Amino acid sequence: MIKKKLTLLSLIPTHICLPLILAFLWNQIVYCGSRMLMKNHFHYDITTPLDSLIPVIPWTLSIYVFSFLYWPFQYLMCCRPGKDYAYRFLSADFFAKTICLVCFLVFPTTTLRPPISEHGFWNQSLNLLYRLDAPDNLFPSIHCLVSWLCYVGIRGQHRVWRPYRLFVLGMALAICISTLTTKQHVIPDVAAGILLAEFSYWFVHYSRLDQLYANVLSKSR
Repeated sequence: MIKKKLTLLSLIPTHICLPLILAFLWNQIVYCGSRMLMKNHFHYDITTPLDSLIPVIPWTLSIYVFSFLYWPFQYLMCCRPGKDYAYRFLSADFFAKTICLVCFLVFPTTTLRPPISEHGFWNQSLNLLYRLDAPDNLFPSIHCLVSWLCYVGIRGQHRVWRPYRLFVLGMALAICISTLTTKQHVIPDVAAGILLAEFSYWFVHYSRLDQLYANVLSKSR
């Protein structure tokens, strides 16, 4: 049993343990902290006419929820090739979540969810999600941001099997679509999440913020 546990732990490079923990904590602070701060403030609805043409497809909730299991593994895949890849990816994640925090505080958004029948497993599951997850912190979509960043982080890793890179792209697209078909997000949220992922990954590298991020974490260890 001990050997198996050590083998599983060895899959995580030691240089990314602290950054991964910080990434998780910062995500929770951004999402939950901004929600508490803006709870009683006015929220904008940026639903577009095109959103009304997108049907509710309750079973796509399975894709939406599966993403929470998919992301941790994919974060590891994006970081495993080496420190340069890891710090660029994780600094982009940190930078993007910081932009999200600013958006959630300066431009809080909401959306009107449609009534869903209580008949059927997926309908009941979607209604449960609606009761548990308030319709706020929508723009940009963190779901789409993280999913697309997972693709951006592995897109240039040519040593990774090409079919797997295409799979990651497919997962990013599927998760983005699921946010629309479950009515958790609207089109501007999805577009902003994708664009923010692309911009953050580019910006941290060319501004050398990824190097600053790496230096700060190296000194803190």
